[in-house]
Amino acid sequence: MTLLYRLAKENIEQMPIPLPPNEEERLRALRRYRILDTAPEETFDELTALASHICDTPMALISLIDEKRQWFKSKQGLRVNETPREISFCTHAILKDELFMVSDTLQDPRFADNPLVTSEPNIRFYADMPVVDGEGHALGTVCVLDRAPKTLTESQIRSLRILRNLVTRLIVVQKALREHSALEDEIRGRLRAIATREQTMADSLIQTLPGVFYVFDESGRFVRWNDNFERITGYSAEEIAKMSPMDLVAPEDMPAVKERIRTMLEKGFAEVERSIVSKSGQKIPHFFTGARLTIDGQPCVIGMGVDITRLKEAEEQARRLAYYDPLTGLPNRTAFLGRLTEVVQLAEKTGESVAVILISASHFGDVNATLGHESGDIVLQRLASNLQQLVEDAFVARLGPAQYGLILRGLDLRAASEVGVRLPSAFRVELHGSFLELHARAGIALFPGHGRDATALLRHADAALRRAKSTASTYAVYSASEDAYNPRRLALLSDMRGAIERDEMIAYLQPKLDLASRQITGLEGLVRWQHPTFGILPPNEFIPIAEQSGTIRQLTLSILKQCVRYAHIHGWRDHGLDVSVNLSVLDLQDNRLPEYITGILETWGFAAANLTLEITESAVMADPAASMEVLGRLRSLGASLALDDFGTGQSSLAYLKDLPITKLKIDRSFVVALQKPRTAAIVRSIIELGHQMEARVIAEGVAEHETSAVTQNRPMMVTSKPANDR
Repeated sequence: MTLLYRLAKENIEQMPIPLPPNEEERLRALRRYRILDTAPEETFDELTALASHICDTPMALISLIDEKRQWFKSKQGLRVNETPREISFCTHAILKDELFMVSDTLQDPRFADNPLVTSEPNIRFYADMPVVDGEGHALGTVCVLDRAPKTLTESQIRSLRILRNLVTRLIVVQKALREHSALEDEIRGRLRAIATREQTMADSLIQTLPGVFYVFDESGRFVRWNDNFERITGYSAEEIAKMSPMDLVAPEDMPAVKERIRTMLEKGFAEVERSIVSKSGQKIPHFFTGARLTIDGQPCVIGMGVDITRLKEAEEQARRLAYYDPLTGLPNRTAFLGRLTEVVQLAEKTGESVAVILISASHFGDVNATLGHESGDIVLQRLASNLQQLVEDAFVARLGPAQYGLILRGLDLRAASEVGVRLPSAFRVELHGSFLELHARAGIALFPGHGRDATALLRHADAALRRAKSTASTYAVYSASEDAYNPRRLALLSDMRGAIERDEMIAYLQPKLDLASRQITGLEGLVRWQHPTFGILPPNEFIPIAEQSGTIRQLTLSILKQCVRYAHIHGWRDHGLDVSVNLSVLDLQDNRLPEYITGILETWGFAAANLTLEITESAVMADPAASMEVLGRLRSLGASLALDDFGTGQSSLAYLKDLPITKLKIDRSFVVALQKPRTAAIVRSIIELGHQMEARVIAEGVAEHETSAVTQNRPMMVTSKPANDR
């Protein structure tokens, strides 16, 4: 007796079993299917694996409800083969005609004390669809289970319903095939009596047989058949008498059929699954069995065929569910990877290039949360249609909730980049009479330059997509130096969180000089990683990793703490010096950032008026609405805001009027080229623009010999900050 049974035994006597009104009839029907206690079958196991994958649950079952137990025909994630009926969820489920779902079992008085909930497997979520045969008998369920509370989406519910229908059809078809097998045994016995019985008796017997029945001689001519044979083929008796089996076979099936006939003549028995081609040209799939017998002294072949159209339809539906997204009708990730493998293998032979593009919509969950899942499904369907129309020659697949993949043959880097620029336009979707704009980012990888197999190309396109998201770019092309799978990057990613805790992230302080007074007015905190293996690392090597790993907030706050602590120790506030710290793109999307900064300032008694927070235009543009809200709250604290790398972004002037900035920092790329008249004119214009907005202007990376060219009697500050620093 298993542990599960021992735990259940203490409670089952107090648990009455809710019974369907037709319980006795239901049990008789279940036993007629002869499926209880049969061996595991791959077809059923594939369906439960698919249910577990689609519904994102660790457990999935095909459960059949016997008189005193529930028995699992197939199971995923569960060790036991059955449980007492008294504690089974399915006992309640078969009382309903459709979905039965318990989002949290501990909140449901029917199941809160159930041993399946309070002990292993600790079920917290349950959902199923009842398996009901054509006569209305509830045989069991297709169910998914989880150890944490959850709720299925409408798309998952639809998929679970489809899987239930497939299980039901499979059980019914298997019953028919078992009955057919039993009939085959009976037929062989009857056929042996044909040679000695009266012709009329033989004809009567043949007509009672199910499916098509036929006999053909060694020359291949039909010599006997039943009425079903004429009905299915559409040919008359006169026509059939002049025909051979090959006349009813499709050309592509002839080699296989001839081979099976040859096997039957040699070994005495054979089976084959092929279609009958009727007189009208219709192909009707059948499962044939044939035997070699002697009738009236002549060697003959006697055969029977059963229509397996419904079984084929069920198999095709299962195949589509395995390789196609049921919501959009597009190929899914499995089909995409298979197709990419084929295309790459062909490209190896032909020498052509292949482009793999992944495109994803940001914050798609907000659409479902705001407009509902039904509207979200409509949006996904229209996105699929838009992508297919935009890039007609592409193989388009849905790879995730709001992620799509494209395979394009024969494209070089330039052509693929042009597609990457155009793709976001497909994410403008008409919904309920208005247009919904979704921010989309794309990642591109090319064969053979970025990978020579499907797995590598897909991974590299995904790496490019992540980079496009982190830099707020429309698209990005794969770069090995920025690949998260680079061994050095993987090592840094592994060490990142511990580095902050071990105080390996050091703030280096760089002075800011007022050119008019030649006085130091503040210091800027620049982070370096004092790595125990790789030495001192510049920020451009590890800031993207901190953003990817989710540790950027801890890093930003750690540098701020170090700076204000130094300010407290050295009394900078008494000298009127301010402190500058950089903010990341992800910092600006954290609405609790002002709260964290306030806590640090209050801890060290540092005034917000002496704090400057530096941002880049690209950081603001990643999510303008969220960034503007956070920046407004930071400015309300009294902190100054500096726009870093000004002049290098794409929309600075468009957003400058709305940003609550107090300082402009001219990017070093302008400063080092001041000898050029046009560059000098741009710098002078930026300085004038800043002063007109009552913002202080700071030039990055100014060397002594450049100072006069920068200032030209204009009040401003300079730093010696190197390029690509933080």
